Amino acid sequence: MPVIKTIREAMIGNDISSARTIINGTCNYILTRMTHEGRPFAEILAEAQAKGYAEADPELDVGGGDSGHKVAIMASLLYDGYVPYSSVSVEGIKDMAPEDIAFARELGYVVKLLGVIRRERPDSPIEVRVHPAMLRKDHILASVSDVFNAVLLRGSAVGDILLYGKGAGEMPTASAVVSDIVDVARNIAGGTPRRLSMDYYDEARPLPVKGIDQLVSRYYLRFSVLDVPGVLAAIASVFARHSISIASVVQRGAVEGESVPVIFVTHNAVEASVRAALAEVEAMDFIRAPTRIIRIEE
Repeated sequence: MPVIKTIREAMIGNDISSARTIINGTCNYILTRMTHEGRPFAEILAEAQAKGYAEADPELDVGGGDSGHKVAIMASLLYDGYVPYSSVSVEGIKDMAPEDIAFARELGYVVKLLGVIRRERPDSPIEVRVHPAMLRKDHILASVSDVFNAVLLRGSAVGDILLYGKGAGEMPTASAVVSDIVDVARNIAGGTPRRLSMDYYDEARPLPVKGIDQLVSRYYLRFSVLDVPGVLAAIASVFARHSISIASVVQRGAVEGESVPVIFVTHNAVEASVRAALAEVEAMDFIRAPTRIIRIEE
């Protein structure tokens, strides 16, 4: 997709406040199949490898690193500085469970691996992060399926601009290469080998990046607990101490004494507070497995 040219040329008259992206075809294919078929991650990954959508060693894709490198470059282009990959908070999809995708559907959401870039004000630190996120079913990015990619840019003059297309493949790649070659040829023919300078993309000009612990978001939390009296009250009490407001709770019944999932959806909360609350809850006797956490992107 012509993302870099769009940022550097077509949207030059805009202050771009955010970019939300689905930019790894392998992960999007896996999550799409898990959503539609309810099958586990490992099974769909093996299928993606057989079809050539995933590498023999898929870690860079499913671990989130490929998307992380791309958003680091995009953030640098958007804000005229240098965003090192090491400053990007990256989470992949390897731990994604079919039951969380099913619960997301029940709550009206679709799970995608998102790359998010956002800056509130020109003097604010930048959010640059990659992680699974829940999007409402009617969100424009929720319909991006299979190996397709999309980049949603928000400009001060044009509003939202969506770039959508295949993120990989023989002909899409060839199209991008030809575009670059023609650009170089035009620059040489016009005597302008550096038509658009990239001098700002330098380690000496780092941009301030907001730590993930400062993120304010809504959260989906799935606890695996013993089905005994007092569990909901204990979790809610911990949340209250950490200033986390609960939007909804879903509990599945089970035989008393057995493990059962309990879903909490929060209102906006600070990531550091959520992590601190989880550490406190997971130390309690009724917890039977690590808590699953997925951020909700509005």
